[in-house]
Amino acid sequence: MLFVAFLALFAYFVVYLVNHYGNQWLLGNGTSSSAVIGCSRVEVEDVWVKGIPKLMTESAFRLLDVNRDGVMDILFGFATGGEGYNVPNIVCDIYFGGKHPCLGGLLALDGRTGEELWRHYTPHEIFSVTCEEDLNRDGQADCVIAGRVGTMEAVNSLNGQMLWNFTHSTERVDIMNLYTAQFIRDLDGDGVRNCNNSLFPGSQTRLSGKLLFFSGRTGRLLKSVPVPDERESYYSPVIYKIRDGTEIVLFGTGGETHPGSLWYISLMDLYKGDNSKAEQIYYNKQKGVMTPPVLIDLTNDGVRDIVFANYNSTVLALDGQTYRKLWNFSYPMSETYASPAPGFFNGDDVPDFMVHWQHGPGFPVYYHAISTVIDGATGQPLIKPYIRSSIGAQTSPLTISVEGKGNDIFLYWMADCLGHEGKGGQYDFVKGTNVHEKSRSDVCRLRFKSEGVTHLYALNQHLQNPGSIVYNSGMTIH
Repeated sequence: MLFVAFLALFAYFVVYLVNHYGNQWLLGNGTSSSAVIGCSRVEVEDVWVKGIPKLMTESAFRLLDVNRDGVMDILFGFATGGEGYNVPNIVCDIYFGGKHPCLGGLLALDGRTGEELWRHYTPHEIFSVTCEEDLNRDGQADCVIAGRVGTMEAVNSLNGQMLWNFTHSTERVDIMNLYTAQFIRDLDGDGVRNCNNSLFPGSQTRLSGKLLFFSGRTGRLLKSVPVPDERESYYSPVIYKIRDGTEIVLFGTGGETHPGSLWYISLMDLYKGDNSKAEQIYYNKQKGVMTPPVLIDLTNDGVRDIVFANYNSTVLALDGQTYRKLWNFSYPMSETYASPAPGFFNGDDVPDFMVHWQHGPGFPVYYHAISTVIDGATGQPLIKPYIRSSIGAQTSPLTISVEGKGNDIFLYWMADCLGHEGKGGQYDFVKGTNVHEKSRSDVCRLRFKSEGVTHLYALNQHLQNPGSIVYNSGMTIH
């Protein structure tokens, strides 16, 4: 996990990079994309820095003008670190002002100053935030948040007050998680778009995953549909349209050590509960399909294609209309939780993709990590030798869209061992060490008697690998 203070800082680095350099890339007086020179130097200056003690996050940022001052504000889900420890109410009284429960929530920061606008607490950690629909008809988009132990709520973005939550339902059990909700068209006729979400059990019993439909206005559960292969699911469903206008739902099944598939089904067949209409696009007999794809038109046919990083070390591109394979690329003996980031890197008309892999026998033991950019036209790496680190990162990269072909900037995290950057080598833990202990160990100290360091890099084809440092974990937090 990353401290919230780091993530708040990162949000404004991105804004500053775009504004500071966006008007300085024209060659002479030309304005066409072919006359734009890419940035060969990146400099960073703080706009503001905000430290938020006692909170952590695994959530992405969402930008929304919460206080209606004309500047985008920042929303993200958080955890308080008490998950799984049976935290008594007195802990909430002492550390979180008497808010019960106090294990997670949603936070809004002022985009101008970084000051906290409001904080909404939830019973458990929040993984995902979706702020795309006005659920209470007050003229402002609201947020649907989801996380551990079946936590799902709709929150008024103006004040952080709960609009509804998913609590009293026979479909909700204490060994499941919920991930990113997708807004779909109004299926129950109440005038508000509905939500589609995946139900992800996470227990030793490996319960079958389900796809859920919720009323956007009330949060009422409209439909629960089990996945067709009755396997677990950790996948956030995505929706897109094919050429005849049919809405298609993509979803994945399987886990880190269990086989699974990528499936598609029409939205209406799914809503009718007919999972027999689901078609298998891809199957892996060793590991599941867990990482959401990028939907982007690679073939210029007007239909978005599917690019996804499978957990078994392979990145695939599939035609969004026919589901035929366009290309695939693998880094053997590796795993990734990171979705590819699309961007124009090499100057042609086809988007390219930054990808991450962690190399080793499997979670949580990795010997090293690599990053590269894959050519969207051919599926071949554009960066070789690969960008390498001793630890890597499981965070998906992002892209700053820049005028001019091949000038886009990829933003990505990299973790390393100080003084041993990029070093690999096999290692193992003492026999009897459990997965929980392995995943939380200080790997740099154990392997190299060193300490860990984290960087955020900005990279395009004009910058020398690994790119310019935007953030490093040794910087001072005010």
